[in-house]
Order: sequence, then C-alpha cells, then structure tokens
Amino acid sequence: MNKERLKKLLYDLDTTTKDLNKSLQLVKKYSDNSELKSEFSNSLKYKYLRLFIIYEDFISMLSKEYNQYEIGMTIDKAAFDLNLYKKNIK
Repeated sequence: MNKERLKKLLYDLDTTTKDLNKSLQLVKKYSDNSELKSEFSNSLKYKYLRLFIIYEDFISMLSKEYNQYEIGMTIDKAAFDLNLYKKNIK
C-alpha cells in the first residue's frame, strides 16, 4: 500500500472534518441571517463532496491492495466486494 498516499488521505480527512465542523458551527451561529446561512450551506455542500471524494479514494486504494479493483466500479460495489473479501479470508 502506498503509505504516502494513505498519509495524505488521513491528513485530508482530518482537515475536511475540521472544516465541516467549523461550517456547522457557523450555520448554527448565523441561522437568523439568511444570506450568511445560504453561503455557509453552499460551503457545506462543497465540503461534503470533498469528504465523499476522500472516501472514494480510500476505497479505491483498498480495492487495489486486495486486487479487487475494476475500472468503472461503483463505491457500493467496491465496498460490497471488500466486505466479501474480508469475510472469505477469515
């Protein structure tokens, strides 16, 4: 497994999680101001998308590690295949 890539994913996950929490706090704090709330909500959408991409990269990395990777594979299929693989090696 590419340890440098894993370290970067963990760093990105930590950073994105902190950013999400900060945005959630701001939405709560400024919930009475519709313009700010709208801006913070848009920011949250971007950050959730970024989080999904991090998860997608991690699942792809695991799939490659266990030789389960296929081009065009969905996240659901990859997670299912990895779960089956894990059950079969026990």
